Amino acid sequence: QIIGYDPYNATWLNAELARTYRTEIVRQGPLTFNDPMKDVKELMLDGRIVTNGDEMLRWYMSNVRLRNDYRDKEKENWMPSKRNRFRKIDGFMACLMAHTVGMQAPRPVGDGEVRVRFFDM
Repeated sequence: QIIGYDPYNATWLNAELARTYRTEIVRQGPLTFNDPMKDVKELMLDGRIVTNGDEMLRWYMSNVRLRNDYRDKEKENWMPSKRNRFRKIDGFMACLMAHTVGMQAPRPVGDGEVRVRFFDM
């Protein structure tokens, strides 16, 4: 099990989590999230993302707006952002960070497919 985290202001949290789990830095930016965002799109179109009807996750996902990399429009790096400052996307970002960790170090399971598991805490 690996927990992905953004290192910004996370020194104490990472130290606590690292006592029990393996942690990995996932920097929040268009260079990190470009490929995972495009992969999530394909998984959604293929119907391979299962939410079990979780209304909170659906709400988080409805608040996500796709933003291209603001530094270089030609690269078309995708980055999630909030629809407006009053909306929250934390649940979606947690899923995206887990997916990013899974894509960075894929580990085949049983049938050879890489899977990410989500836990209720």
